[in-house]
Amino acid sequence: MQNKTEKTKNAPILVQVGIFAGILFVSSLISALFPPSFPVPTPVIGLLLLYLLLTFKVIKVEWVDSFGGFLISIISFIFVPSGISMLQSIDIMKSQGFKILLVIFLSTIIMLVTIYYSADLLIKWRVKNKMTDDAITGASDQGPWENPWTEEEVAQHAKEDAEAKLAEEQKTNESEDEE
Repeated sequence: MQNKTEKTKNAPILVQVGIFAGILFVSSLISALFPPSFPVPTPVIGLLLLYLLLTFKVIKVEWVDSFGGFLISIISFIFVPSGISMLQSIDIMKSQGFKILLVIFLSTIIMLVTIYYSADLLIKWRVKNKMTDDAITGASDQGPWENPWTEEEVAQHAKEDAEAKLAEEQKTNESEDEE
């Protein structure tokens, strides 16, 4: 019998780099198709492509896991050039810095609020649809070994069982006293 927790084997690092390079190449081709009035950065398209490929299981997580982890570990180093370019445009930062920070702050707040309400709406919609699907099919996520009752229901059943046993004992004691 094989161990179910057997570790999956990662792809060789050159294959992982090749996958990332291929995705970036395709995303650069897609990025060139956008009009100049609405430019979409190549890395953004690349992230979307990688997400879609992982979601639809075209590529496996194991194929990009090691190199992706490496890229995440050096992310602060990757942003050094953008920090240096900000220092080169210090004049703009001096004159417009407050406005830039205000826009960053407000857009972050708007993004967080939008994500919160979108996620909340999606969760409520999924719970509603799951309940409807379960009612139609009679299915549930629980296996036969799981307790289908809530803690309150378990306590109520235990209380009812205790009351039934007490009533039975009283009935038995009464019948013994009559004899």
